[in-house]
Amino acid sequence: MSVRKYLKRVSYVLLVLAMFFSLTACSGRTESMPPASEVPSAGADSTSAANTVVNKNDPIRITTLSELEGTSVGQVMAQALIANGYEIVDQTGSSASVDIMRQALLNGEVNMIWDYDGDAVSYFDTSWDPFYNFKEGWELIRDYDLKNNNVVWLEPTPANNNGLIACTSKFAEDNGLLDMDDFAEYVNNGGEVILVAPSWWINGEFKHPLMEEAYGYALRDDQFIVVEGLNERMVAEGVDGANFCLIFNNQGSLNELDMVAILDNKGSVLRYSYCPVISKETLDKYPGIEEILNPIFSQMSDADVRWLNEQVQIAGRPGDEVAIEYLTEKGFME
Repeated sequence: MSVRKYLKRVSYVLLVLAMFFSLTACSGRTESMPPASEVPSAGADSTSAANTVVNKNDPIRITTLSELEGTSVGQVMAQALIANGYEIVDQTGSSASVDIMRQALLNGEVNMIWDYDGDAVSYFDTSWDPFYNFKEGWELIRDYDLKNNNVVWLEPTPANNNGLIACTSKFAEDNGLLDMDDFAEYVNNGGEVILVAPSWWINGEFKHPLMEEAYGYALRDDQFIVVEGLNERMVAEGVDGANFCLIFNNQGSLNELDMVAILDNKGSVLRYSYCPVISKETLDKYPGIEEILNPIFSQMSDADVRWLNEQVQIAGRPGDEVAIEYLTEKGFME
């Protein structure tokens, strides 16, 4: 509604203002994430973009992980649907674990999630080898879930959130550390290493030991600082002599701390691409969802996800606002 159109009609000013604020309050572009129990809304932007609600009174229920990327990447998925006229129930950032999130989809409690293709090695009995390569593992879980669970895995991202070793940009430049072959050479030539990481990664059968085997180096127990979770700030600040740490490749804090991930150039650890996952029943009813999301996720790079995470984690911006900016700049929204 244009306010200027009614400026000459003084008697209607209050009515117009009341309607304006009412529409604003209902808009999908809120400053904070809606609670999971909130009633679904297509949002003002979606109806104006699509001119109609595609799934009126049949909202797409979306849930994602409670960790940072559940909100950042999850909102890309949610806002893309809203912008194309879909009503959703927005439960992004509400699932406590991958298992809970997946089970909610399989049980029909939600219609859509996003998951990592690398997580699929625990979903069925399969060789892990394809999951080290882009799209190969995704193809296996795509075929398995479609046949056994009536679930469809949409296109995976080139972005890969696997666990890597990181250091400050200056340290990497000073020591010529671009990839893990460089790191192995540095270690084997007696370079100082104090690596901050949780025990599950240090000792995990498919974690750091795979890197040691693939690149031909070995770290002693006294070269680790064992922490719960991740603590890249210890390396950025040089706490207790720490100069390396475990990070996830797309952490939003890397740019802020001027740190770099050391490339796993031999693909020694599993890939973790982001994939929208949807019930076949829902996709059969609304095949346009695939046409909306596949172009977005198939182009999403590491730099893209790092930016999304940085905006939410470091800048403190709402995930929906960041997702809308991202989708607009990439040409998926007007």
